[in-house]
Amino acid sequence: EEEDHEAEEEEEGEAKEDKAAPRPMKKVAENVSGWRQSTLLIRAASYGHPTSAARAFDVTEKVRQLVMGRGARDRLHLDTSVDLRELFGDPCPGVPKQLKVRYQTRGIYCEADATEVRDGFVAEDMLVRVPQERPYIKVRNAIYGHPRGIIRGRFAVDVSEVLNNRVIATEGKYLEIKATENLEPLFGDPQPGRDKELRLDYEITGAQGRVSAIESDGFLQSPIAISSYPQIAPMIIIEHASWGLDAEGIRLRIEALMKQLFKLTTYAARESAGLSLSRKEVLALSKADELQVELMDLENATPHFHDITRDIQARVDKDGGGRFDVGADEDLNEVFGNPMPGHDKELRITYSIMGHDSERLPAPPPL
Repeated sequence: EEEDHEAEEEEEGEAKEDKAAPRPMKKVAENVSGWRQSTLLIRAASYGHPTSAARAFDVTEKVRQLVMGRGARDRLHLDTSVDLRELFGDPCPGVPKQLKVRYQTRGIYCEADATEVRDGFVAEDMLVRVPQERPYIKVRNAIYGHPRGIIRGRFAVDVSEVLNNRVIATEGKYLEIKATENLEPLFGDPQPGRDKELRLDYEITGAQGRVSAIESDGFLQSPIAISSYPQIAPMIIIEHASWGLDAEGIRLRIEALMKQLFKLTTYAARESAGLSLSRKEVLALSKADELQVELMDLENATPHFHDITRDIQARVDKDGGGRFDVGADEDLNEVFGNPMPGHDKELRITYSIMGHDSERLPAPPPL
């Protein structure tokens, strides 16, 4: 009888354990769900030739390690000073390569890439991170190429993940493709020599929509702009912002210096011919050697800057979305960090204004 009683107690204990078992499992499931929401999940990554898979390495695990190496595991950040060849090896020496990353964040599949400006070094920082909130906008399906390419098996590609990456970069609030943007670096060319169509289905907090535009010679004939904000006033979209010296800034500064030096050669020629110069021209000519040294330094300079696109957009959004201001008394090194201690830097901002005929606005004034 005692043995039977002990057996019954054991059975009752096992039954209690069975009933209690689902509770911790539910808690684990909730934790896993929360972890997946806040973690950047790398699905695939490659590094190498932009178009030849045979000349590229699979770097999925290495990219995952870069993400997992961060405490929050919510971002992938590679700046312009990182030599990608040291991280991933060199599948095609001497050829500018591309890092392509397919990832998942908050249930949305995306694709990001970074192209080298010189062997081993990308032109701009690559920053992918989990948005703080679930994105308002989601691209459900996007096709680029022949208007009926996917249906008829013709030349068209699915670019949904590429566009979702662009949405994620804006914290899920808007998507814009300007009529002045070259689409080939973004989507490739699935139908060379022929006009194509970009057609995308999207949703904004559950409400579905569709938009399309025809491409010609690499550019959309009309822009595409999708915003989660009500368009009651123009809204500033920061496309890119940098603090320091980027490749474009170096190029423009070199062009400006060459124009200055060319003008100084005309002053020098007039002086050699015995013609008089104004006080202003003499002062300018005295700085010729200084400008020549600066030109040589710039020709050998490496781009080094902080990508502050999100920081500037946050300022715009905080001010209502229609205004941006940087005070002359602000210490930008303190605000954005100092990428080049001891050197002159530039604040460069590329922006557009959605609504109110933004595509026909004149060139924006310097900020």
